[in-house]
Amino acid sequence: IDLDSLTGNDLLAVEREVRAMGDKNPVPELSKQYLAAVGARAAKVPVEMVLSLPAKYFSKITLLVQGFFVPEE
Repeated sequence: IDLDSLTGNDLLAVEREVRAMGDKNPVPELSKQYLAAVGARAAKVPVEMVLSLPAKYFSKITLLVQGFFVPEE
């Protein structure tokens, strides 16, 4: 998953995608659906593929993406 290759346009497109899927979380970065979709975009796979992963792997991807958004100290 190449998160560093993502652009602001990618993140906005993913946000539109998850809103269309019914996600109403006011802070996208706190939404598992958004985090999964960002991971899918970075991995260049359909979001449905990430959503259908076993919980263990789904959680690993969403936590990886969430960690990417947390600024380093």
